[in-house]
Amino acid sequence: MNAKWLMTVVCVSGLGGCGRSADLQQETSGAAENTETERESVFDPLTETLDRAEGVEDTLREQSEELRRRVEEAE
Repeated sequence: MNAKWLMTVVCVSGLGGCGRSADLQQETSGAAENTETERESVFDPLTETLDRAEGVEDTLREQSEELRRRVEEAE
């Protein structure tokens, strides 16, 4: 019985800790409205790498299609 109460308290505390207060939400929304720029994050280098990889993939796809078209014309 004590384990059930303990788990209930832990779950409720965890869910309560995930919520934000109204003051904090107003501060963040006001700051977001004032600045139109994107925030930097620790994942920026990774997302930039993914963007470059997608660009390379598009370039390779275009070159492959061009090569395939030329081979078909040569036959």
